[in-house]
Amino acid sequence: DGHTLMSASNSMLVTGVLKKVPYDSSKAFDPVVQLTAGAYVLVVTASLPVHNLRELIAHARARPRALSFGSPGIGSIIHLSTEILNHTAGRLEMVHVPYKGNSYAIVDLISGRLQVLVAAGVGVAQHVKSAKLRGIAVTGGTRMRALPEVPTLAESGMPGLILDNMYGLYAPAGVPAAVAAALNLEIVAVMNTPEIDRKSTRLNSS
Repeated sequence: DGHTLMSASNSMLVTGVLKKVPYDSSKAFDPVVQLTAGAYVLVVTASLPVHNLRELIAHARARPRALSFGSPGIGSIIHLSTEILNHTAGRLEMVHVPYKGNSYAIVDLISGRLQVLVAAGVGVAQHVKSAKLRGIAVTGGTRMRALPEVPTLAESGMPGLILDNMYGLYAPAGVPAAVAAALNLEIVAVMNTPEIDRKSTRLNSS
């Protein structure tokens, strides 16, 4: 009836693939509104001798399975985004190392035990600025305010490739169209208030 909603990221789309659940995620929910979308940053350990996406691709292609990339788990959006990136770059063979969270992967990346990682800007920006990590590309359509020197994937030779993580609100399938439309209207109005817009922009560009 529209009184019970769920906030979820892109990862909800793969829930049925990763776990046995009593519903079909593609049919069980009706989308109500997109709340926000955030880009990631492709970073490498500082000891890796690459400084841009072309050099990273060439390095990985010349050394199949020599490089490892981390993620916060098998089937996570970051895992899938990196695999899409590998495929788009010509089926690069990098070894996936799943962690319990990206914070653990960042520690190993700084130490050099891991070579490549896609991560939220808020988690790696300070390390890129201090040269502990090297920013290679931003996965969104525009550069990040916190890392203006890091180009986008499109600027780096992959036009059209955007790997954002979207958060939205969903209702159970079959919610009355009028209820979904009313919720959409109200939530869009709230998301576009100066305070929320400012906080959302800061979060997703950091």
